[in-house]
Amino acid sequence: MIILEGPDNAGKTVLSQQLMHDLGMVTVKSPGPMEDLSQWSKWMYWSMVQKARRYTIYDRHPFISEPIYGPTCRGVDKLEAAMKAGWWVKEAIQVFKVDPRITVVFCETERNTMMDFQKPEMDGVIENYEQILIAYEKRIEELRREIAGAVLYYDWVNDHYGGLRDILEERVKNQWID
Repeated sequence: MIILEGPDNAGKTVLSQQLMHDLGMVTVKSPGPMEDLSQWSKWMYWSMVQKARRYTIYDRHPFISEPIYGPTCRGVDKLEAAMKAGWWVKEAIQVFKVDPRITVVFCETERNTMMDFQKPEMDGVIENYEQILIAYEKRIEELRREIAGAVLYYDWVNDHYGGLRDILEERVKNQWID
């Protein structure tokens, strides 16, 4: 399982499409917070326990992005509310923290490149972008200490895609036993 994270315009979607093609994996785009917290918490649980997760690339995951975007753009972290809505989220978070096969790739590049918005963004993103960037940097450092899986960094402007692809292919091939 590969989770691509990072702020808007950091290259996650393009990277997920390249990896999907090169590694033969499927991409799932995070649905973002759902109004039905029970349904959203079940989706988070499914994302961590489903058998096909070995072959799945997530373009964002609520465990990482909701504590950033929720408070910054909507004034509330719905992940906390979802944890209260069902046991699924708590169990899924535990799997996320202890499974060494999960790889988080933090995507980021030069700020002026990321801040060149060419399409409309979710409400609150553009005006709070600096705050989002700072929150992501803090969250990724927390993840490096909290989870058993790998946290990698990727800058789509300055890093070589082939090197990242090879690392991810090796992790998927060697760490998952059918």
